[in-house]
Amino acid sequence: KHSAELFPGCYYGYSMYDSFTVGSYFYYDYWRKALARMMGYASLEECWNGKKGPFELLLNFSDCKGVINTECCAILADEFEEWSDYVQNYCNAQKWMYFSTYAQLTKRFRWAEQTNGVVVFTH
Repeated sequence: KHSAELFPGCYYGYSMYDSFTVGSYFYYDYWRKALARMMGYASLEECWNGKKGPFELLLNFSDCKGVINTECCAILADEFEEWSDYVQNYCNAQKWMYFSTYAQLTKRFRWAEQTNGVVVFTH
């Protein structure tokens, strides 16, 4: 579903791109676990096992490599914007520094939607 409009074995070009680093693999894994807890999942595994809820498209996606298509980016961008105040307040209350990553991902998912683009995760 994440790359429904992309075809295996094809090469794709781009006319513009943007990039940023989430951090280490360990940091991103911990960040996703924290986001899952904020959204009411008991664990990431609960999402992987089919529990529906906010950010399931991101939480139930590879943590190191893959492509998220335009349609899924639009859904995620909407979710990121909808939950932004809640996540920022949660992070502030816990004294967590995770909101900057949240804000960066919000920007990338919205940009991909607006440009008919994709978000590519690499390790």
